[in-house]
Amino acid sequence: MRITSLRLARLPLSLALFCLPALAGCDCASTPIESCSTSADCEDGFTCIDRLCVPRSDAGQRDGGGADAGPSCVDVDRDGHFAIDAACATGDDCNDLDPTVHGGQPELCADGIDNDCSDGVDEPDCGCDVGQTVSCYTGATGTSGVGLCRPGIAVCGEVGVPGECRGERPPVAEDTEALCNFEDDDCDGLVDEGLRNACGVCATDALSELCGDDVDNDCDGLTDEDCDCDYRCLCDPMTSCECTPPTNQPCYEGPFGTDGQGQCRGGVRDCIVAGDEARWDACEGQTLPGAECAGGTANGVDEDCDALVDEGCRDADSDGSAWPMDCDDDDAAVRPGATETCNDRDDNCNGVADEGVTNRCGRCGAVPEEICGNGRDEDCDGAPDDGCNCDAGVMQDCFLGPPETDNVGRCTPGRQTCEGPSEFAEWSACVGGVGPIPEICNGEDDDCDGEADERWSAGSNACGFCNPTEVCDDLDNDCDGRVDEHVANRCGECGPEPLESCDGDDDDCDGTIDEGTTNACGTCPPEPCYTETWDRPADCMDPGRTCDGVVEDEDHPGAITLGEGTLTFDYIYIAVTNMGMVAQLDTTTGVVNWIRSSFGQNPSRTSVAFDGSVWVGNRGFADPANIAISNLVHLDTAGNLICRAAGATGLIRGVAIDAEGNVWAGAFNGRRIYRVSGTEVDATTSPPTCRLLAQYDVPANVYGLAVDPDGYVWTSSSPTVRVRISDGTQTTIPNPSHYGIAADGAGRMWFGGWSGGGPLHWVDRTTLTATSTAIPNSPTGITVHPDGSVWGTAYGANRIEAWDPATGAQRCGVAIPAIAGDGNPHGIAVDRTGRIWAPNRYGGYVNVYDSTTCAHLARYPVSPGQELYSYSDMTGHLLRTFTAPEGHWYQVFDSGYALAYWNEASWVADVPPDTAVEVRVRASDSPTDFSGSVVCGPFTTSPADLTGCALGRHRYLQLDVVLRSMRSGARPIVYRVDARWAY
Repeated sequence: MRITSLRLARLPLSLALFCLPALAGCDCASTPIESCSTSADCEDGFTCIDRLCVPRSDAGQRDGGGADAGPSCVDVDRDGHFAIDAACATGDDCNDLDPTVHGGQPELCADGIDNDCSDGVDEPDCGCDVGQTVSCYTGATGTSGVGLCRPGIAVCGEVGVPGECRGERPPVAEDTEALCNFEDDDCDGLVDEGLRNACGVCATDALSELCGDDVDNDCDGLTDEDCDCDYRCLCDPMTSCECTPPTNQPCYEGPFGTDGQGQCRGGVRDCIVAGDEARWDACEGQTLPGAECAGGTANGVDEDCDALVDEGCRDADSDGSAWPMDCDDDDAAVRPGATETCNDRDDNCNGVADEGVTNRCGRCGAVPEEICGNGRDEDCDGAPDDGCNCDAGVMQDCFLGPPETDNVGRCTPGRQTCEGPSEFAEWSACVGGVGPIPEICNGEDDDCDGEADERWSAGSNACGFCNPTEVCDDLDNDCDGRVDEHVANRCGECGPEPLESCDGDDDDCDGTIDEGTTNACGTCPPEPCYTETWDRPADCMDPGRTCDGVVEDEDHPGAITLGEGTLTFDYIYIAVTNMGMVAQLDTTTGVVNWIRSSFGQNPSRTSVAFDGSVWVGNRGFADPANIAISNLVHLDTAGNLICRAAGATGLIRGVAIDAEGNVWAGAFNGRRIYRVSGTEVDATTSPPTCRLLAQYDVPANVYGLAVDPDGYVWTSSSPTVRVRISDGTQTTIPNPSHYGIAADGAGRMWFGGWSGGGPLHWVDRTTLTATSTAIPNSPTGITVHPDGSVWGTAYGANRIEAWDPATGAQRCGVAIPAIAGDGNPHGIAVDRTGRIWAPNRYGGYVNVYDSTTCAHLARYPVSPGQELYSYSDMTGHLLRTFTAPEGHWYQVFDSGYALAYWNEASWVADVPPDTAVEVRVRASDSPTDFSGSVVCGPFTTSPADLTGCALGRHRYLQLDVVLRSMRSGARPIVYRVDARWAY
């Protein structure tokens, strides 16, 4: 027998096990042993043990069953006891997969297992010493050790009955979004079942494939399935569309989530055009998931691409238990079924360390003897100084634990009293004291050793850690054999997922190179694959096109140039002066959109900027030097304060905007003009400050301002002062009277005649001479219609009138509606459709008139009973029509692909001096809604490279071609516009 044992020690483990049953006559060169997963894989008469097929009789005899055990007796867990079976008379093992369960095994308390196979669980006579810890579990049978479920520990009481089960993790129903956490919470072997869609996202919405993006959108392992790979290859021959079928495009057809894991890698494919159809060919060069350990042995390769290597076939410590069931595959003494020893670790891989092998103090070794007179419970029987003499009535501090744990962690002392007759007096129970208990996973120091939730606390995972949540720290925190899964990026690093770029590398580590980044030409952007040309931009009825302020050029059919009227906003800003408010009205409906604070007092001038925002001049009569009430402010289109101009005070009565978008403000009391940036804001001040660019003292009280198309600012005053915008040079020009002021497109500055009682008149902008008309009624507010006619209000006569600019003859005139308390029209303005708007100073209403007949069209309330006092460019039409004419040509282009790259925009144009052509672009998934899209530009040089823009990848592109003129009579012309793109 001794010789045989020596011989077995030299044999390979699997061969030694096979030869065990016939020690005397073993022929180890006989029939080869077949591998298996279950006994169903083995031939008749064989059973599967340790993934090897062995004869059933051998299986029974090799573990001590004896020669008479019979051919049907098996001992799979090798605990020396046969499985209970009708054909095996000696079988007494009710769980032949657990070596700690069999007949004759002591029944353990509170573990929910029939340890002794007596058809009873945790029966009353289970072995449990007072103070001893035992494992326990209240979850469903078969769930302990699965997923997050772990057993806990219980401490035996005086009668040997375990107490509360602490630290266990029973199953939790996995049916809420909060538990969509990549964990098996209900311990059924499945993770997040019913909570994630096919792409692994916490959602159950149906997924659909998007064509043409080289991405497996529905996560079925196929990319662009059932899609034409490039339907634009079949463009209408009448268009300019051209394309190249995609080649060398990335592809991967394995299950979602496996690409880039283990051996799995993507390949490439081409778009093949055959006849009228373009389809993808086969994905070449890809590696898909296979069977793990396909050769039957561990090989260090993740062949099934699940981020685990050699699971189920690796036994590094050769203890007969394969990882991951073996919770420490580097130590042969640790494995399922091993004998638990008192060593502060989980030897048998059941999730609890040292269960059933510690003394009643929860420690290894013998129980210490009680020491009298110190109030300590050295023998851990729950009674300090028990059996010790004491004097009746005496009280002392007491503690239910070893001295070194006193006042550590949860442990606190209590008080006890010596009670009873003097000769029989004994110490009472320790009242209020808390002693140590075995450590459990709860965030507290239960065993009072100065450390909370240390390794191998009850409820820890298979690696002994309390927190099973994986964190990005290069450790396997949840003990599933994987490191940093779901928390590291696919490159195994902490931080955001790397983005794939078109560079020939697998930047995002998903096993596929350049996926989603190459264009339809099979190359990297910015090389465009398609060009769309619009060589007749003046055809304003073409699909996707809008012309706003542009017309067909008379000398170049099909080309566009600036029209006469270019106002684009459908609202008017009116000052409600005595309330210190500004109102915005919709000019299409007459409805007040809002009334907001003017952030000053006595507002009267409202001038609209290029973007539709408004600049407001507050006069501040109470204290013209106080910038809090006398100032220039900038409000956005919702009435919110953008900024207040630095230093601009002195009763602001003139506001105008120049061709660069900067703002001019005139101070009546201060006899000064300020130039303020239209865009620069210092947000560090309160309120935010608009940057002051320049200021000029002038020899006049400024009552109004207007900017001409020639680069000058004019004051409404007598005399009038002209200031050159470029350098501030001033010219003083005699002017008989003044009130409203406006520039036209024929070289004249128009003035109202109320101040000084004069008539309407103009100053020639070239000769600087004034010419009066015979117009009566002393006009006040003045504006110029896009058709060249001059309009004014005569508030003393309660009329509005229009005049021919060439002859001075009245075109039409009409008295305002005679309504009690309503009248005294001051300001006048033109809306986008050419109608005339005139707010009444008294009554709080605004009237609207026809620009051809002067007929009254409508009367709208602004703020009834309040004073309206605006007579500046309150719709912005003077700025856009005469000061700096601007027109827009919009074209929306449909690429046909959801994720198009927009590469380039180009145009052919004549741009004379003092004119400009600018191009802005936006991309969207909607052909009509670009409101939330990033605007890229303006571009002033063709071609415009769009690859540096943050457009994103969207199906539709909007081109906004802007035409501007900064000089009267100068007009740019645009002949053609192109867009280039790829996908």
